[in-house]
Amino acid sequence: METPNEPFVPPVVTVRGLRVVLDADAAALYQVPVDELRRRVRRQARRFPEDFMVCLSPAEAGRLAARGGGEPPRFAFLPEGVAMLAAVLDSKLAVNGNVNMTRAFVMLDRLACMGVSAPLICPN
Repeated sequence: METPNEPFVPPVVTVRGLRVVLDADAAALYQVPVDELRRRVRRQARRFPEDFMVCLSPAEAGRLAARGGGEPPRFAFLPEGVAMLAAVLDSKLAVNGNVNMTRAFVMLDRLACMGVSAPLICPN
């Protein structure tokens, strides 16, 4: 269970050999209804190429729904897709996430221009 001081970390599952976050978990991360997330993704499909998002087959969705006991997922997001969601969703959390990611990339670019190598951070 998350506490006020601990951010929600969505579960990562493996689909087609890829580590992904399912649409309902991404919706929980950005605090938006899953229907809204799916609608925004469909409207902004060009922002989610196949190396950002996987459209799940009915069989894959059924297996994943059986494990979680909920509605079958439709989309699975790779890390780039989770980041892109911040640009297409309108929740306060998504907007703040997008602003913070932009600031981090600008800072890394400035460090690189000064000849400072960025630290390598590799979770897991």
